[in-house]
Amino acid sequence: MVVIGGTQEENKYDLKNDEEECQRIIQRCSKLIPSIKNAKIVSKAAGLRPCRKGNVRLEMEKIANTKIVHNYVIHFLK
Repeated sequence: MVVIGGTQEENKYDLKNDEEECQRIIQRCSKLIPSIKNAKIVSKAAGLRPCRKGNVRLEMEKIANTKIVHNYVIHFLK
């Protein structure tokens, strides 16, 4: 299973999935891994996107028996 996603939206608190944004995410990720473009989508979710300021986040978190690696760059929004 692969989880993809990510948007840069300052202080967006809408929990609705945006189908156009989902397609843009798939397009961006499939440039790195082409097979993602035709992969079966199991589920979609939208989370809260408050603005986080800082540098790269590289951190491992364990929830139950699952390891989650956070690895992303925080972009400064204008």
